[in-house]
Amino acid sequence: MAIRVLIVDDEEPVRRLLSKELKRKGYETDTAEDGSAALHKIRKTNYDIVLLDIVMPGLDGLALMKKVKADPASPAIIVLTGRATVDTAVEAMKNGAYDYLTKPYKLEELVIIINRAYEQRRLSIENTLLQQELSRKERPDKFIGKSQHYSQLLMMINKIAPTDSTVLILGESGTGKELVANHIWKK
Repeated sequence: MAIRVLIVDDEEPVRRLLSKELKRKGYETDTAEDGSAALHKIRKTNYDIVLLDIVMPGLDGLALMKKVKADPASPAIIVLTGRATVDTAVEAMKNGAYDYLTKPYKLEELVIIINRAYEQRRLSIENTLLQQELSRKERPDKFIGKSQHYSQLLMMINKIAPTDSTVLILGESGTGKELVANHIWKK
């Protein structure tokens, strides 16, 4: 599957050229002429990478970046600007930009950065999904058994759970202390 790239720049020739060159290299591209149009497209389409100009009419690049990065599943943002200052570079990186390039830049350099940003985003998403899956698999949420000790434990949990008391749970490793604590907390 091709990497989906949104090119956001107020200069139409820049958008057209970048789109053409990236398509030639196998990327799936889309363009937006300003921050508002880009925000609308980002909310409708799952892009992997956003190539973002900073200085644009209306919603500028930094404001767009703040809105986009509020979503944890947001695309990686690479800032491309012709009016670079140290302050805007620092601000862009603080707001979550993956990288910051000044115009003119080499296409090969941009392609390398796009691929790195995509790989980092892919690994981050994969890591999050694996952690969620592990937490579901590792933690049984129910007690299993019908012994007298089990019944006594459940009675004690049901007595303690509604109170606002601090509870100390003792036992050897692997005996289910965390399961008991979660059971009390859920009640």
